[in-house]
Amino acid sequence: VDLAEVARRAFSASLDGQRAVAQLAYAPPVSRAEGMASLEAWARRVGGPAALVALERAPLSDEALDAGLAAVAASTERVFQAPGDG
Repeated sequence: VDLAEVARRAFSASLDGQRAVAQLAYAPPVSRAEGMASLEAWARRVGGPAALVALERAPLSDEALDAGLAAVAASTERVFQAPGDG
């Protein structure tokens, strides 16, 4: 596998942030091209495609995913509570 191909696939699968830019006035800290170049450089530093494959991990079980989502939801509720709602 060619590292340029890895970067191309990551680029094609990346999320489009234009809605966040338009509705939230979000300003990405780096351009997509800069991010992809950084991803490619990181892939090279960790040893290329074979090393990336070695980093692969099994997907979470449904139970583990549900627990993680519940923890995030609880954390988010605490962050967005009004003062005195605590």
